[in-house]
Amino acid sequence: MSNKPNFAKMKRNPLKDKYDMMALRYSGEVENKCNVYTCRSCRHKVKTVDENTGVTPMFIRCDRCNDLMNSAMYNDTMPGERPTKGWYRPSYTEFHGLSASEQDHVLKGGLLLRDIKFV
Repeated sequence: MSNKPNFAKMKRNPLKDKYDMMALRYSGEVENKCNVYTCRSCRHKVKTVDENTGVTPMFIRCDRCNDLMNSAMYNDTMPGERPTKGWYRPSYTEFHGLSASEQDHVLKGGLLLRDIKFV
């Protein structure tokens, strides 16, 4: 009996393989770039920071009025303010629980948005 693993019997997970390839492609030094999104209607502003390298959208939904917010294209128009939201890459466990469209976004290098809590 051989101690060698039988690779033919090992199950492959194609989704996990795609996730790992994306994570490898977008791994690297994080620049912690800040961006500001401004609502088209109520003019509310949100400052974000990139916690991981990846792709962020040009538009997000406003928390206050649900209209679209436009990106300032990484022009920090609020230099004295701390970011309140962060763009991050979900772990594979989190990724597995996302909707199909969210998984597709992440597999293309897209990041997800979350609130930042400062201590």
